[in-house]
Amino acid sequence: MIEWKNGRSWYKLLILNAQFYLEQGHNFRDKLEHQERSPLRIFKPKIK
Repeated sequence: MIEWKNGRSWYKLLILNAQFYLEQGHNFRDKLEHQERSPLRIFKPKIK
């Protein structure tokens, strides 16, 4: 269980982790876009 006195810092960590994973996801998608030979390029939806 989360201790309530540490609730705020735990929430901050959760948000930072979420932002980190979102950024990693964007980087991964960009790498896929730059791999022209990747078969995923054909099926990947264009997100802009």
